[in-house]
Amino acid sequence: MLKKMLFVVALLPMSLIAQVAGKVGHSEVVEVKGAAASTLTSRANTFLTKKKIEAKTAGTVISGTGTFIVAYPSIKFGTDKGNVHFNLKLMVKDGKYKMDLTDFKHEGMHGKSSGGSIDLEKPECGEVQLSGAAWGQIKEQTLDQLQAFVMELKKNLDNPTKAAAPSSDF
Repeated sequence: MLKKMLFVVALLPMSLIAQVAGKVGHSEVVEVKGAAASTLTSRANTFLTKKKIEAKTAGTVISGTGTFIVAYPSIKFGTDKGNVHFNLKLMVKDGKYKMDLTDFKHEGMHGKSSGGSIDLEKPECGEVQLSGAAWGQIKEQTLDQLQAFVMELKKNLDNPTKAAAPSSDF
């Protein structure tokens, strides 16, 4: 009996990790050698302003809500558009920052059907309002835009002048 209980307890953390790992999002610590926290904060705020993300800075933490626009086939005809909102949190220190992009949720535009959390297998509004194909496209576009956003954020926070190869001009 004790062996069975230990086996079940041992499996519990693995199932929790699998559920957490299956969520759409991105978390990463990025090093930017030689960059002061104030410089990284300034670069982040400039980038977020360009992306039209209203962000609040509290000490070394920048947080806000971003939006991706997605297009997908309408249930009736043509194409519908929607917004996928997400939470953004940047924690900045000298020489590095941590980014967390979480809680991706689809909201239909103009009162159209909203799918809810991108982590759901089927949309909250039901497949009568949002087809399985449309839901798949929303998820795919969200992942593509998330990847592009992360790459662009890293590029904008990185040191603009990389260490050049030693020159023998002198």
